[in-house]
Amino acid sequence: MTERGIDPELVLCSSARRTVDTLALVLPELKVEPKIVYEDGLYHASPSEMLDILRGIQPGASRVMFVGHNPDIQALALDLIGSGPKHMRDRLRDKYPTSGLAVINFKAGLWSSIDVNSGSLSLFLTPKALREGASPEA
Repeated sequence: MTERGIDPELVLCSSARRTVDTLALVLPELKVEPKIVYEDGLYHASPSEMLDILRGIQPGASRVMFVGHNPDIQALALDLIGSGPKHMRDRLRDKYPTSGLAVINFKAGLWSSIDVNSGSLSLFLTPKALREGASPEA
């Protein structure tokens, strides 16, 4: 992940066992261990509830990672994305597999200003693409 410039400063992770286990696999791939908050509220959170959690992040963390559950994490990503390569947006819309990773960038500002369609999808990475050696941008 670090080789792709993915180094979150803060991770908000559902407290469910499978998301905790997934995060444990991700942490060794990061250059620096981020601050981790296990959030009970991410389990079965609706996209609007997750957006509220995102908006509640205090200034100081510019790169945040959510580790959550489908279909709601996919719905949140689709809600947030207003731009980005069409083929990546289409792939994300079709399927957000277990351990999929969507990187969504927002204009600089406060987390509280994040809104629907305000982000740009810059990367959509799936385990299948990694296994097949495909470019995540393909």
